[in-house]
Amino acid sequence: MAGHKKHVHGGKSSRDILDAGFIMESWGPQSGDSVCDVGCGDGYLALAAARAVGPAGVVYGLDVHAESLESAGDEARAHGLDTVSFMAADATEGIPLPDGSIDFMIMANVLHGFIENDELEPIMAGVSRVLKGGGKLMVIEFKKAATPVGPPVEIRLKPPEVAAALEPFGFTMTGWAKIGVYHHQTTLRLD
Repeated sequence: MAGHKKHVHGGKSSRDILDAGFIMESWGPQSGDSVCDVGCGDGYLALAAARAVGPAGVVYGLDVHAESLESAGDEARAHGLDTVSFMAADATEGIPLPDGSIDFMIMANVLHGFIENDELEPIMAGVSRVLKGGGKLMVIEFKKAATPVGPPVEIRLKPPEVAAALEPFGFTMTGWAKIGVYHHQTTLRLD
């Protein structure tokens, strides 16, 4: 059935099980960089990115759940993070940013759903378009093991599976690491 989603994220957050500050420190956005968080949810990673890039940088958080974005915007304002913008957008229909405008792209706990729903091609077309050549993509996914939270084990991705899925779109894996109790992070570069 066209348009039928097999997997729905439902606006959940990993805020309580991932250390966003540590992730940004180890990943590398610096003062003045541009960051886009696709499927940002409640914005906890986008907010950490805004702290990392400082007032000289810019961060965009995209999500389809307006309620999550409203909360993220409130939190950004409360902390004086005026370089982060949250936008309601369905990234499967396009990413509303200029070509080659982003240094770092985040996809946290969403890639498995894009693959399961046969949406990888439109998502990655948008990611490849807005990411600068040599730009970095960080994919965070739940470990492919039974855990008390997360998507069904059968649709979870190991780092080599993340790399294999994204290689056809011009990405090369540059590393991976375990983060938190339930997750791993795969880092890729747009060639």
